Amino acid sequence: MSSRSHPLPSTTPSTTARQDADEAAAGAAVTVRPVSEADDCVDASRLLARVFGTSYDASPVQHDVLRSLAHAGGCVVGAYRDGRLVGTAACVAGAPHSTDLYSLIAGVDADVTGGGIGYALKLAQRAWGLDRGATAMRWTFDPLLRRNAYFNLTRLGAVASAYIPDFYAPLNDAVNRNDLTDRLVARWALDRPVGARPPTAEPADACTILRPVEGLPVIGEPDGEAVLKLWVPRDAEALRGTSPDRARRWRHAVREAFTAAVDQGYTARGMTRDGWYLLVRDARAAQDGPARDREVA
Repeated sequence: MSSRSHPLPSTTPSTTARQDADEAAAGAAVTVRPVSEADDCVDASRLLARVFGTSYDASPVQHDVLRSLAHAGGCVVGAYRDGRLVGTAACVAGAPHSTDLYSLIAGVDADVTGGGIGYALKLAQRAWGLDRGATAMRWTFDPLLRRNAYFNLTRLGAVASAYIPDFYAPLNDAVNRNDLTDRLVARWALDRPVGARPPTAEPADACTILRPVEGLPVIGEPDGEAVLKLWVPRDAEALRGTSPDRARRWRHAVREAFTAAVDQGYTARGMTRDGWYLLVRDARAAQDGPARDREVA
């Protein structure tokens, strides 16, 4: 009998992603499975209406659209706990022959947020995509929502190198009502380990381009440092309700600071727990002038 050893089967990104997704679902105490039947799509649309504060008839994604997406081969998944749908997410493929996915929407019921359900849904999408040859996923998010930025950039490891003012026409749901619809574009490399790349903590020598002074935004221009810091309020949604003028000033300040940084080759790579975006400069970007501070009117 030959003593030659047989090589162990290699672990593929798809296999690792499926294991990661299973572990995340177990950690969140949910079962994540496809949502495709008509009744399940109704439940998912109702959940999204609750999350975004609309009536069922004005849900961000109607049940027939979810049903059609699933029927066309898109990824519509739900997180279930004790038989109850507590979270849902939907993504579609990009252009023909593209290796990108586009995440349309995700939502988790308010009474179970913070328990890892959103993370389990995203990792299920990641595994679904890698199984089908995708290598990246894109989506947009409101740059003023600190918790979303932390989740997308630090927890998942996505990066954001594009800022789009007024991405949507005005929206009338409870999350977006009476505000501009500026969005950062996130891109998540699905075939890399989950989590932020350096820097993951606030560098002492980073240049501050947006900071609070007595609750108001003050902008400092990029000065050529490798890393920039940009701060956003703890709860921008609540701020819109309690101080609309202050919320408006923060919206315009974030737009100005972010677009200036992106134009000079910076990419958002992380968010600290206390609200600082960390932007890393492309080494090929041109040098800029010295930083100058000014309060935003």
